[in-house]
Amino acid sequence: MDTSLKSILEVALQQGTWAALYIYLFFRMLKQNEQREAQYQKMIDNLSGRISEGIEGIQKRLDNIESILPTVEKNYTKKPF
Repeated sequence: MDTSLKSILEVALQQGTWAALYIYLFFRMLKQNEQREAQYQKMIDNLSGRISEGIEGIQKRLDNIESILPTVEKNYTKKPF
């Protein structure tokens, strides 16, 4: 009886160790995933801001071209002779 109880305790401790290790790794993975997700969200926000700035820059250039275009058309339609 003593040896069987000892072997049962050893098995329980071994399984308990594996279970504890599994739980530790699981929560560690969750924490790493949260950190990775936060980094992805930060990167997405950064890239979204850059895209918005780029679109605004393109719009300013188009507005500038539209303001210059009538002058260019006027000069182009003049006959040189």
